[in-house]
Amino acid sequence: MNKVFLSHFHNILLNFFFLFPTRSVTNQSGDRMRKMIILVGLLSAFGLKAQTYDRTLVNDYVPVKNMDFAFEVKTSKFQKVILDCQSFVTGMTFYNNKKVIHSIYLDAYGDCQDMHKFLYESKNQKLPVCLQVEVESNSLTVSNEELDCQ
Repeated sequence: MNKVFLSHFHNILLNFFFLFPTRSVTNQSGDRMRKMIILVGLLSAFGLKAQTYDRTLVNDYVPVKNMDFAFEVKTSKFQKVILDCQSFVTGMTFYNNKKVIHSIYLDAYGDCQDMHKFLYESKNQKLPVCLQVEVESNSLTVSNEELDCQ
């Protein structure tokens, strides 16, 4: 779907830049420069919207002190990631500079248990874990695939 949208977006920009004639012969370079600035601005704005996920490798998985069923997921991308299966509202919270960056709520208690089981077993088997946060859909994906996990 994104590739189709990109293709249509690309065609619109090309039509805007090349097909619309300039207003006067004496000011053609100024109009082309203005169109180029608009084009760069649109591409920059679109580029900011394009990234809808964060991926990171899990470095370690450890229990949180004084909590029975809460765990810290150590990554290089976030200062602190907490998987909380103990609270009334279960989920995973991502922090940088002591501020919440993402907060993903796991709908069912079983979802949190499944996440814990996957992370715990992967650690015990010394398998790599890739954690992906889908920002738009507010969901998590975990896998043992190390490729494309940055």
